[in-house]
Amino acid sequence: MRPFQSNARLPCDTLANLKGADILIMGMGRVGSGAYDAMNDAYGIRVCGIDSDTRQVTRLQQAGRNVILGDAEDADFWEEVEQATLKLVMLAMPTLGDMVQTVTRLPKIGDHGPITAVAKYEDERSQL
Repeated sequence: MRPFQSNARLPCDTLANLKGADILIMGMGRVGSGAYDAMNDAYGIRVCGIDSDTRQVTRLQQAGRNVILGDAEDADFWEEVEQATLKLVMLAMPTLGDMVQTVTRLPKIGDHGPITAVAKYEDERSQL
């Protein structure tokens, strides 16, 4: 499908710029937002959150958080994300499948340090 894509980007297809981020939190719902606040308060280092919900991202940005729009399930997101050197990646996504898929794609963004994830059930821990 790439030959049929337009060169002009839609406003929602802006590049995810992770430059300067030390900690990346994927999924900015209740758990991810709590992790964001804890990391920001405890370490005072640059934290960046990513979420696929436009309204959630807008609300969090208006609250002064460094959050960008991005969908970890979208292959284009991983093709276009800016390279970064991260110290930690935290996965706070709603499903195990999303998190497993994200782990396999993380090398595309560069060095990412350790990966942490939230498991809802005991059997998910071993898969993660």
